[in-house]
Order: sequence, then C-alpha cells, then structure tokens
Amino acid sequence: MLYPKFKNIPSKITRLSAFGGFTGKAAVPESSFSDMENLTSDSFPLMKVRKKRGRLNYYNTENGKRVYTDAFSLPGSRITSVIKVNDKVCICTDTSVIIDGSVIADARLNPMVERRTAVAFGRNILIVPDALYIVETPEGFTVTQCQMPFMDMAVEHNNRVFGCRYGKNGSGVYVNEIYASKLGDPTQWYSLQGISTDPYTASLGCTGEFTGVSAISEGVIFFKEEFIIRVTGDTPSDFSVFSFPARGVEKGSSQSVVSLNEKIFYKSRDAVMVYDGALPYSISESFGSNTYSKAIAGTAFGKYYVSMADTRGRRRIFVYDTKNGLWHIEDDNYGTLFMLNISGILCSVFSVSEGLYGFWVNDAEASSGRPAVLGENNGFEGYEYIPEKEVVWSAQSARFGEKENPVRQYLRKLSVTLSLEEGASLSLYIMPDDANEWQRVLFIDDASKEVFTVPVVCPKCYSFRLRYEGTGGCTLYSLARHTEGAGGVINNV
Repeated sequence: MLYPKFKNIPSKITRLSAFGGFTGKAAVPESSFSDMENLTSDSFPLMKVRKKRGRLNYYNTENGKRVYTDAFSLPGSRITSVIKVNDKVCICTDTSVIIDGSVIADARLNPMVERRTAVAFGRNILIVPDALYIVETPEGFTVTQCQMPFMDMAVEHNNRVFGCRYGKNGSGVYVNEIYASKLGDPTQWYSLQGISTDPYTASLGCTGEFTGVSAISEGVIFFKEEFIIRVTGDTPSDFSVFSFPARGVEKGSSQSVVSLNEKIFYKSRDAVMVYDGALPYSISESFGSNTYSKAIAGTAFGKYYVSMADTRGRRRIFVYDTKNGLWHIEDDNYGTLFMLNISGILCSVFSVSEGLYGFWVNDAEASSGRPAVLGENNGFEGYEYIPEKEVVWSAQSARFGEKENPVRQYLRKLSVTLSLEEGASLSLYIMPDDANEWQRVLFIDDASKEVFTVPVVCPKCYSFRLRYEGTGGCTLYSLARHTEGAGGVINNV
C-alpha cells in the first residue's frame, strides 16, 4: 500500500547584487528596471542616483543687492544653433550671432531660416546657409559674406567644409547634391583650377531630404531617413561617394547625431543607432515597444546623452553607457534645445519662454566654481553657478517570484543594503501579486554615508514588484529576498 509523505520546502535567501539599467520590454530581468528617473551607471553594478546638475543663474545689482534671474535674453526670438569654438561658445539666434555673450555687430542672419548650422573651422566660424564667415583677429571678429551653395547642413573634415542640399538651390533649381569647400578655405566653393585643393560637387541618386551629417576618421557621413551616404578621399580626383539603404537619421532628429569613440550615434525612426563605418546597428533593443522622437543629443564622460519625446510629448534624457552597454533615464524638466560638451562637461540649453533661455551643466562637482559657459564678456553684470538643491529619483523593478510555479514560496521579508548621503531620504513600496496599489514598507530619512542593511517586513505574497523613491544621493548595494515554502510536496511511499 502507498502512503502519502509530505516533504517540507526549505526557506531560502536570494540575493541580488548587480543592478542593470532601463528595460522597456514586457519581460524585464530581475536585475533591470521597468522605469526609472535620475539613476546612473557611474557605480555599476550598484544602483546609484546621478550627481547634481547646476544652473547658471544671472544677476543684476539693484540698491547694492544681487537680484537673480533664472534665464537670460538674447537678440532675436529663438536660438537656432549653439557650438563650441576652442574655449568660446557661439550662439546663433534667428537674427544675430553671439560669441561669449558679445553680439557680433556685422553678422546679420536671415530670420526666415528654419535650420541653421554653425561650423567651427579652426578658431573661425562658418554659418550655413547664411554664408557668413566669422574670423577671429587680435582686435576682435571680422565678418565676410561668402559666395557658396545654399546648404541644409554642413560639417568640417580634413580641413574642408562638407555640406548638402535637397531642394531648390540659389537659382531655384531642384538639386540633390553634396559639396566640399576648397582645401583650407571654407569661403571658396567655385574656384576650379584642376588642382588637388579644388572644391567639389556631386549629385546623388538616392531620394529624400538630408536629415543629419557627421564626420569620422574614414570620411564624411550624410544621412537621410532611409539612406546613408559616405564620402571618402582627400582630393576631388579621388573623392568616392557611396550610398546604401539603411536606417538613417529620423527627420527632426538631426541634433541626435554625435561622434563618440570613433563611432556615430544617432536616432533613427525606430531605434537609437550606431554607425562605425560598416553597417549601422541598434543599441536600443531594451526600449521594447516604446517609441520616441525629436531627439537632441550630446556626449560626456564616455556616455551618449539623448533627450527624446515619447508619444505623449513628455521629454526625458536617456543615457547610454558605452562601456557597460546600459541605458539609464534622467529627467528633462526644462525641455532641452541643444547639448554640447564644454571642457569635458555636458552643457544643455533650455527655453524658459520665447526669447528667454537658460543653461544647466551636468556634474555639479566637476563644474562648481568654473567660469560661466558664456564667458566673461556676456553682457550681464554677473553670473553664479548654483547646483541643484536635491535630486528627486525613482526606480521600479521587474516582477520577482513565480506565481505559476507549483512549488510555491512566499515572501517573508526583504533585506536592503544601501547608503544615503546627508539629508537624503528613501521610500520603498511593494505591489504584491495582482494588487493595483503600492504599499509603502520602508522609509528612511536619517542615515549616514556608511553602508548599512535594513530588514523590511512585507505582506505575504508569491510574486511582487518594488518601487524605490527618494531625494538626494543614494546607493543600493544589494537586495535580499527571504522566502519560505508555502506547502509540501507529496511523495507516495
């Protein structure tokens, strides 16, 4: 005769000590997060809150007191381009050029231009399509009006400026062309003498407007939404133009094109891509079915920072760590217009309202006390770098546990090992099984930088999700789940 015999399921501890990045897929690994804000991979494999940013607050002196303003105004109603030229910052509005805060008197721009590119050429600046060349001299800046093709965008490479145009040229003729200036002289585009320094023009067969341009060691890369055009060679006689169908730059995301680690990063219609001279490939599989558009990017600290809008128009900054291959998400409260790298620090231009702008600088520790990015002669009486008061952050985990497993174990408690900076706080929420509400199971607002472990009593459940919320600096070292058997296994004996 067979008799039932129950075998107890032992309790166990499962420890998670390596935390990944953002994953928007339906199936989220336990080490990743389905949503987050203001986290960083700086201390990977630990989960950590990003460093503080800072704002450049300007002030005027009234009655001996400083009166601060969060934003500054510039001639014109909107900014159309921002670049760094050596140690200076050049800002183009719709009507004027401002270099380190000083308006260049003779540089008058066409207010009807929607898309403008300022190209650094040594210490000088070429502005496309306005055809202005601004030369720095010991006495200041001189402005020259050039004779050049009407171009959509341009880039410098190997002592030439390369540009492109899809649409009507200056004569009203429809063209689909790329151009290169005379070697060493971006003001000369038509002086053909049959020598190696001549300018260059080529017509293309692939259709569609140009959506981006960049340069790497192999040559200049032009993008359309469905094509990539590669230009290689050193002289007009050996220039080679090769185009092939591929996921190019999304229309409206021309500012997402950034060169980093000898590769080009950019936003296509359905992914964030990398092009290394062979074929482009996606690095955003972890986004899942989420779609984004209107990308603006920059790079610093070996990372690719890209501000994108989701289908509801909400902007967030996604950060790709090229070393660890992880995505993290930061906030984008101001609505980014431009990103550029200044002295190794990421600087972003945001709009407060039409005609009013501000700067924030990433990594407050590295930026504290440094000169304002607009330079000393910025037309204001002064400025001051002010770090954020606090960083508000959150992270939402994958689902832990297996509801469908016949050998079920229920959660008994959690053990959280972390450290908090002075003045920081942390709340931990749990959503057990199929519940629709978060339950707070932990709150800490009085801790030191020392690493400590906190036991957390949780409601009985077989599967659960966690949500972390806090303000200030926090580092999560590990998460331990203590589970116990929910019953026995029957064996006949």
